[in-house]
Amino acid sequence: MKIKAVIIDDLELARASLRSDIQDYCPNIELIGEADGVLSGLKLIKTKAPDLIFLDIHMADGEGFEILELMDKTDFGIIFTTASEDHAIKAFRHNAIDYLLKPIEPELLQEAVLRFSSSQESLEEVVREETLALSTLDDLKIVKIKDIVRCESDGNYTTVHEINGAKTMVSKSLKEIESKLSAHGFYRSHQSHLVNLKMIDSYLKSEGGFLRMTNGHEVPVSIRKKAEVQKILSGKR
Repeated sequence: MKIKAVIIDDLELARASLRSDIQDYCPNIELIGEADGVLSGLKLIKTKAPDLIFLDIHMADGEGFEILELMDKTDFGIIFTTASEDHAIKAFRHNAIDYLLKPIEPELLQEAVLRFSSSQESLEEVVREETLALSTLDDLKIVKIKDIVRCESDGNYTTVHEINGAKTMVSKSLKEIESKLSAHGFYRSHQSHLVNLKMIDSYLKSEGGFLRMTNGHEVPVSIRKKAEVQKILSGKR
């Protein structure tokens, strides 16, 4: 899998060194751009839409974290590259793939890229078995799509609820999970909720509307989806 990546660092020497290491040790990385600060980095990401960014923390016009905080969504991997150990915890709160200290060791660079590549591949749906691969911090879990009752978002994370009561949290947005499941009869009833239409037990009209699922969970229906939900459940869609 070819990974499109960008480097954001205010030091030309640091960018050149990382560029050289990537070319020498990471053949699956295609560098599609570089930037030297927060503003130029933000523009680069929006223009190039990379799969992965190598991001410095301290730059002349601000911190790398500001780029992430200014983005509407972070649908790319992040590998921090910095000379300071002080911000590792904050980096991983931003779902960083890794936190590499300069000067960067080629072996650690390779491991970080491999970790990102593996996480992307493991989250792909295994279509032939109608299953979904869910990558967590500890393992890779394969679930049958027909056993998924609903999915609920919490920022950049989504919790997948199965009929047997199992819950699995993955670092993927609900929109990304929806793209995998929409063809299998799943419906976005609310900004934060995706439901399996086959697992709906009843529709409660009170308080704006709720879907009662077969496992007893009640899922809200947004006001703008209320009429559409009623049509779907009555078979008139």
